[in-house]
Amino acid sequence: MIFKTPHHVKVEITWVRRRDWHILTSGMFTYTNDERFQVLHAEGSDDWTLQIKYVQKRDNGTYECQVSSKPYKDNKL
Repeated sequence: MIFKTPHHVKVEITWVRRRDWHILTSGMFTYTNDERFQVLHAEGSDDWTLQIKYVQKRDNGTYECQVSSKPYKDNKL
């Protein structure tokens, strides 16, 4: 899942699993014990990718990318 930020805007991205509102990542930090989840972001890039390795049936659902900006914006995938 990829979220593109507005060009040249500094933001903080948080990926949330909607099923249980679990915060998976914030910025470059991962907040889940499940090592299959990680965020990919190259310095200077507008792309923030939530990577789920070895996807399983239980991973099905909605994942939300939250952007710390004003006003609040989100993108449901």
